[in-house]
Amino acid sequence: MNRRSLIAGMGSLVGVGGLALGTGAFSFAQTDRDITVEVKNDREAQLVLDPRQPLSRSSFDSDSGVVKFSITGQDSDADGINPNSVTRFDGEAGTNDGLLGVGNESPETIEFFTRRPTEDDDRPVALFYDLDEGVLLDGENGGTKTLEPGDFFNAGLWIDARGVESRDELYTVAVTIVGESESN
Repeated sequence: MNRRSLIAGMGSLVGVGGLALGTGAFSFAQTDRDITVEVKNDREAQLVLDPRQPLSRSSFDSDSGVVKFSITGQDSDADGINPNSVTRFDGEAGTNDGLLGVGNESPETIEFFTRRPTEDDDRPVALFYDLDEGVLLDGENGGTKTLEPGDFFNAGLWIDARGVESRDELYTVAVTIVGESESN
C-alpha cells in the first residue's frame, strides 16, 4: 500500500467516524436575548390577589403594589392568636367573605396553592384555604385549587402556632403563593 492510499484511507475512516459519532450537535451554547416583562401589582397581575373590605386584617400597599396581612389584635382588646393553636380567619371581623380574593387572569388553567416555609424555625406557619370548599391550600399535602381562566375565589388565612412561644414582639411570617400552569 502506498503512502497516499494509506492517508486517504485514514481520512475516510476519520470522516466516517465523525459521521457516526458526531452529528454536528454541540454540548453547550449561551445566547443572550432581550425579554420584555411587565410587572404589575397584585391586583393587576395574571394571578390576581385582592384584599377584601374593610381593610383591617388585609390591605393593599399602593406604594409596593403588594397585599399585606396583619393579625395583631390592634382593633380589639385581644393581642394576637394563642400559642400552641391553629387559628382560621375567614374574613375581616364580622364577615366570612375571605381575607383575600384570588383570580386567574392568565389564558391558562392553573393550580393555586400556598407553600410551607422550607426552614424549620420557631415562627407560625401561615397558609391560605378555600372558603367555599373548606380546603387548606397546602401544596405540600396535596391541597390545591384549580382555576380556569377568569375563575375567582375567596381565601381565608390559616395560622399554625403549635410549638410557637408567646412573646411581646410581632412575628413576621412569609406566605409563599403559587399559581402553576398545568402545562409545566
